Amino acid sequence: DKLLNQQKKLSDNLKHERDFATSLVSTTPMIVLLMDTRGMIQFINPYFEQLGGYSLDEVKGKEWFATFLPERDQDRIREFFKSAVHELPVRGYVNPIVIREGEEKEIEWFSDVMRDTEGVITGLLSIGQDVTERKRAEQVLQSQARIIYQINVSVVSTDLDGFISNWNKGSERMLGYTREE
Repeated sequence: DKLLNQQKKLSDNLKHERDFATSLVSTTPMIVLLMDTRGMIQFINPYFEQLGGYSLDEVKGKEWFATFLPERDQDRIREFFKSAVHELPVRGYVNPIVIREGEEKEIEWFSDVMRDTEGVITGLLSIGQDVTERKRAEQVLQSQARIIYQINVSVVSTDLDGFISNWNKGSERMLGYTREE
């Protein structure tokens, strides 16, 4: 009777842990992707289903690279995957994916290997964040910075202590000092 109670308590604890983990994965506003060691999709969470336009049932067992990556990147990222699945964790790697509508989204990935109870690598768990809008904003800022750097008006930026932090071409021409100086 005591053994049955311990087993029930253990079973209840495991169910609680499983339900908690399932809830985290299901509600997080991040991509959760699980692939086997060959790059076949084993799981995607509801957030990724919504972002990508595919249900888990549609993509489970399909090759990740051919399903979601632009053709131009497939071979390169396959090689990258082979390194990652052999215990090289991925932190902050950004690459595009192609969603069902054909649009590309820039995703920043954080990945680590999954292991079975004997420690054998069984796949790769990847958490991704859609950084498409951030990347577009960075491109706009870089473009504006290039324009400011090239214009024929002196533009000088300083930090809060009054030290020069930026100096454009107009300042170089007008004041005779290079940006590096």
